[in-house]
Amino acid sequence: MKKSIVIGLLAVFSIGLLFVGCGQQKTNAPSTAPAPTPVSAEASSATPAPSAAPDDLPEPSPSALPESTPAETTLEITESDFAQKLNDISADPFAYLNRTVHLQGLYLADATDDPEEFIHYVYRLGPAEEEENMDETFWGIQFFPPEDFAGVSGDWIDVEGTLRMTARDGQSFPVLENPTITIDNEHRGAETLPSNS
Repeated sequence: MKKSIVIGLLAVFSIGLLFVGCGQQKTNAPSTAPAPTPVSAEASSATPAPSAAPDDLPEPSPSALPESTPAETTLEITESDFAQKLNDISADPFAYLNRTVHLQGLYLADATDDPEEFIHYVYRLGPAEEEENMDETFWGIQFFPPEDFAGVSGDWIDVEGTLRMTARDGQSFPVLENPTITIDNEHRGAETLPSNS
């Protein structure tokens, strides 16, 4: 019985020394580990996705790469391709985002609900598509003119600006920002596009 008491006391004493030693080690040793980041219960139960090594990432196919970067070229919109290029921009504006766009056409200051605010367009008219009951179609793009722009609706303008996206009334659409605008009523082009444009 004496043996079991002595063994029990030795075990308690050893465990006590172990706890004291661990406590001293924690307070005396400098901490080099970063503080733990709190994780929500939802995040801790989720299985982390394996990260792809740079060698594991697929190479983009040449057809997926853009033909040119925005800084390399200006998208010239001419009378012969006016409707087609504006249609392309409207269908996929992100393919032309940040590109410089240059075009000529009529100027329109379209009134909004706010009498002090107008939506500014450069546009031309074109033949309507067969299923529409109209004589002409409006082909245009909005731009944000500088404060000193003095054009009036119907002026012939030359516009060059950067294509961006903007939003109004819950919809996003392409717009030319920071445009350079020249009013040139002496050298007007065709206001109505030919049917093959």
